[in-house]
Amino acid sequence: MSVTIGMLYKIVPFLVWSHLQNLGGGRVIAPNMNKVIAAGRINGQMYAHFVALALLLGAALWPPWFARPAGLALLTANAWLLYNLPRRDVLLPPPSAGDRGDDAERGEQPVKRPTDRGQR
Repeated sequence: MSVTIGMLYKIVPFLVWSHLQNLGGGRVIAPNMNKVIAAGRINGQMYAHFVALALLLGAALWPPWFARPAGLALLTANAWLLYNLPRRDVLLPPPSAGDRGDDAERGEQPVKRPTDRGQR
């Protein structure tokens, strides 16, 4: 689980940077990948995760004493991870009426693709 979380902290900022780079179309510079998630927030979650791992080890040896605190620490560390991951509402402004992709509102017909029923 620790490796997966570490990979998340590398992959998600790259995906956000790539998406913002494409949205800018070369006219707007996307922020550096290291600025998508602040290093202090990553380190805080990492320490909470390490505390949870230590308590889980204690829970494996002495379940009556460490099981509940380990569960609470793991919940806290994972909630912190969820809080740290960038969200669309934080990164991008809300879409305008023309950007929503509502074809019917603009009077356009939906595009039929070969995978749609009746096109086989």
